[in-house]
Amino acid sequence: MALKIGLVGAGKMGAGIGSNLMKKGHALFVVAHHSRQVVDDLVGQGARELTTPQDIAAEADVVLLCVTGSPAVEAVMFARDGVVAGLGEGKLVIDCSTGEPGMVDRVGKALAEMNVDFVDAPLARTPVEAASGTLNTMV
Repeated sequence: MALKIGLVGAGKMGAGIGSNLMKKGHALFVVAHHSRQVVDDLVGQGARELTTPQDIAAEADVVLLCVTGSPAVEAVMFARDGVVAGLGEGKLVIDCSTGEPGMVDRVGKALAEMNVDFVDAPLARTPVEAASGTLNTMV
């Protein structure tokens, strides 16, 4: 079953993850990133660019966070136009950052109150493995 997946954090790791998800037949939504080239490359492969993390959450079945750590996760989740503002019941958020336990608990509890599932799934390895589809994910 093809999913609609929203990617917040189309950087070094997210670029390879997003590309591989599309190769597997999933629809991908991306939000602007400080590296315009990465977003352009993903859009060129079939991703659809949206304006905010809120838009990503509203369109996607699954929101994949691939940002640099706990402060970035909380910023993209809880900003006025963040992921939480666009989520609906029954969706799934997967955080691939290496998060502090307190942040993981705060995000998980906030999403549980919305009937949104949350998975803390930090990544191991490098952008090379992200591009080749051979990352290790710790769940």
